[in-house]
Amino acid sequence: MELKLENITKFYGKQCALDNFNGVFTEGIYGLLGPNGAGKTTLINIIIGVLEASKGAILLDGSDVKKMGTKYLDKVGYLPQEPTFYKNFRVDEFLKYMCAIKGIPSKHVDSRIEEVLELVNLTDSYKKKVGALSGGMRQRLGIGQAILNRPDILILDEPTAGLDPGERIRFRNIISKLSKDRIVLLATHIVSDVEYIAKEVLILKKGKLVKKGTTKELERTVEGKIWNVTVSETDVEKYMHKYLIANIKRLEDKLQLRIVSESRPDGIAEAVAPSLEDVFLSIMEQ
Repeated sequence: MELKLENITKFYGKQCALDNFNGVFTEGIYGLLGPNGAGKTTLINIIIGVLEASKGAILLDGSDVKKMGTKYLDKVGYLPQEPTFYKNFRVDEFLKYMCAIKGIPSKHVDSRIEEVLELVNLTDSYKKKVGALSGGMRQRLGIGQAILNRPDILILDEPTAGLDPGERIRFRNIISKLSKDRIVLLATHIVSDVEYIAKEVLILKKGKLVKKGTTKELERTVEGKIWNVTVSETDVEKYMHKYLIANIKRLEDKLQLRIVSESRPDGIAEAVAPSLEDVFLSIMEQ
């Protein structure tokens, strides 16, 4: 299976929200990484058919998705950035409602819901009211409704926003499990959401795709440019004015600065292995 985006462009009046985006996706997880306003949600809304591109085409296995119509949409599952749930519904009632909306035959509804609840680890909560669920459980329910129709393409927009670290890890594990036989597009501004699970990361900035590759490939672009410097608190301001600081860590009475710099900041700087966050920060600060 191949989803191909060719020169996808979107204008709102004279403002270009997305500028000639190109990408080819096959089975696996892809991270669409960028700050708010980078064009991630615009791109997603074009892929799912909510928005029409000003220019460009989307092809699924060589067929234009516009001509495929509902045959294409039947292959797509979607979790929006801020999903809306009916809080008075029980979990199983909400999923039955979504089955009806998605046109799933009634004879398959119970087995499909049972399958989905197990996948997202909500089997023991199926009688709970949606309004009583934690934020993480609601996000898992959101994934559940998105995969009820067994989509070939699963699209998730900022799925871990507001989740605690434990729920974020649980969420990533679920996504990894779901990616075996489908294309998963995960849009986020949180580097750790995609750093370890995405087979390719695409970084967007101001509507443009500025860099893409595996985590290792992207990290190599800043190899030899990441440094640790341990300084006193009184020297921190001096370094912050002069260099791009990726992180600050306290070490007893000193502070360790993680610096992105083409050259060694000073004689005491130690070269360290880069991370995807270093790549992301260096691109955003350019």
